[in-house]
Amino acid sequence: MGAETSVIAGFDGSVGAEHALAWAADHAEAVHRPLRVCIARGDLYRVSRWADEWTAGLAQEWADQARRLLEVREADIEVEIADGNAAPVLIDRSTPESLVVVGSRGRGVFDAIPVGSVAQHVTRHAGGPVVVVRQTETPSSRRVVVGADDLPEGLAAVDWAADFAAARSMDLCVVHSPDPPVPVSGPDAAGLLERLPLLREREVRISERIEGVRAGHSGLTVDIEMSMDDPRAALRHASQDAALIVVGARGRGAFAGMLLGSVGASLVAHAGCPVAIIR
Repeated sequence: MGAETSVIAGFDGSVGAEHALAWAADHAEAVHRPLRVCIARGDLYRVSRWADEWTAGLAQEWADQARRLLEVREADIEVEIADGNAAPVLIDRSTPESLVVVGSRGRGVFDAIPVGSVAQHVTRHAGGPVVVVRQTETPSSRRVVVGADDLPEGLAAVDWAADFAAARSMDLCVVHSPDPPVPVSGPDAAGLLERLPLLREREVRISERIEGVRAGHSGLTVDIEMSMDDPRAALRHASQDAALIVVGARGRGAFAGMLLGSVGASLVAHAGCPVAIIR
C-alpha cells in the first residue's frame, strides 16, 4: 500500500457517495497520499446546449458539495469535473499505484441506470485496487478481514490488508476457505484424502506469507481462521463484525479471463462493511 500515489474518490452528490468520500479522505490522511475527487457529468452534454448547461451546473453543485464536506480535511485535495459517465471515467484514471473509492449505490442520472452499476463496473475493470464503501454493520470494529488463497492476487490481498491494518492500529484476521469447499460428509467426502496434499501445499504458501506479514509489521495482531464453508458465505459472515474486508480480484474458483471472481462480486453486493478488491 505504500506504493499508492493517490486516492481517487468518485462523487455524485448521493448519500452513498458522501460516505465513500469520507472513507477516502480518512484513508488519504492515514497513508499521507493526495485525494483526487472525480465528478463525472455524464455524456448528455453532447445532446444539446440545454443538456450541456444542465449537466455542467449539476456537476458544479456536486463539486461545491464535495469541497464543503472536505473543508476541514488535512489531505492534499483536488476536485475534478470530467466529461463522460462515471464508470469509464474512474476506470480510465485508475492505475496499479492508485486506489479508487466508490459508494456501493450511487445517485444515477436516470432511473434506467441500475444503482450500484458504477461499483460493479469499476471493480471489474479498474487497473488497480478498488474499495466499495458499504454500510458498516459494526461501526466500532477495529478488525480488518482478508480472504486468503495462494494465488498471486490472494497473497497480494494479505499484504495490502496488513498495511491497511497497521496504518490504523487495527487487528488483522486472515480467513482461508478452500474453493471449492471441502465436503465433510456425503458421497463427495470420499475424495477428501486425495485433495489433502494439495490443500496442505496451499496452506504452506499462505502460512509463509502470513509469517512474512508478521515479520514486517511489528505489533500487528494477526489471527487465522480456517473455514470449511463456501468462501462467499464465510467471508460475508466475517464481514458482519469487520471494519473492512479485503479479497483478491480473482480466486481459485474464477474461470480464466474473468475480471472479478464470484467471491469479490458477492461481497460487493452483500458484505456488511466496505470491501477492498485487490489486483
